[in-house]
Amino acid sequence: MSQPTDATTYSERLWAPPWLWLVAALWPVMLGIAYGYALGPGVGIAVTLLLTVLVIAGLVKVSAHIELTPVGLSVGRAFLETEYLGSIAPLDIEQTRHTMGPGADARAFAAVRGWIGESVQLTVNDSRDPTPYWLVSTRRPHQLAAAVNAARAARG
Repeated sequence: MSQPTDATTYSERLWAPPWLWLVAALWPVMLGIAYGYALGPGVGIAVTLLLTVLVIAGLVKVSAHIELTPVGLSVGRAFLETEYLGSIAPLDIEQTRHTMGPGADARAFAAVRGWIGESVQLTVNDSRDPTPYWLVSTRRPHQLAAAVNAARAARG
């Protein structure tokens, strides 16, 4: 459910960091050289191009988009209406690790990216939903928390 840009109160794309793009770019090149040496330069170039396209598509696919509108919060394809947004807590790196590990609830919705250390924990206020909270990676946890709190306050 996408909203018009002017209605968006918070937006963030969780792209992979540049070092991951670099490492991922080296993989098709290495395999292209190996196949090119064994089967000829044409095969090597074809393998490199094909794998480069697949790597780029994969890195775009694992990036998530966080968007908060007056209607609700979307993280990737998941959506939570504003009326069900509960309390939100910004988590630092250690708190995020604890919440993903020993402090985790198996029923929670987790949209975490390993390359982002911080996150927010958002309580779900819906008695029909067994999900107790959302754990969402973000590079700006305090800004996301402030935006969610403002959306909750505007909702009443």
